[in-house]
Amino acid sequence: APRRDAERRLTEARRVQEVRGAEMMEQVRAAESRARNQEQAREDMEERLGIAEQGMEQAQEARDDAEARRRAAEVRVLEATSAREDAEDRAKREEALARAATAKAVSL
Repeated sequence: APRRDAERRLTEARRVQEVRGAEMMEQVRAAESRARNQEQAREDMEERLGIAEQGMEQAQEARDDAEARRRAAEVRVLEATSAREDAEDRAKREEALARAATAKAVSL
C-alpha cells in the first residue's frame, strides 16, 4: 500500500507538473502575441508619424510659396503705384507746358 500511495502521489505530481507546464506555455504564447501586437502598433505609429511629418513639410512649403506670392504681389503694387504717379507727374508737366504755349500764343 505505501508503494501504491507513492506511485499515486508521483502520478498526481506529474499531472500537476504537466498542467503547470501547459499553463506556462500558454502564458509564453500570450506574451509573444502581445509582443508582436506591440511591435506592429509601434510600426504603425512610426508610419503615421512619417506621414504627419510629410504633411507638415508640405504645409510649410505651401506657406513659403504663399509668402513668396504675397511679396511678389506687393512688389507689383508698388511698381504700379510708381508708374501711376509718374504718369500723373508727366500729365501735370504736359498740362503746364500746354497752358504756357496757349498763353504765349494768346500774347502774340
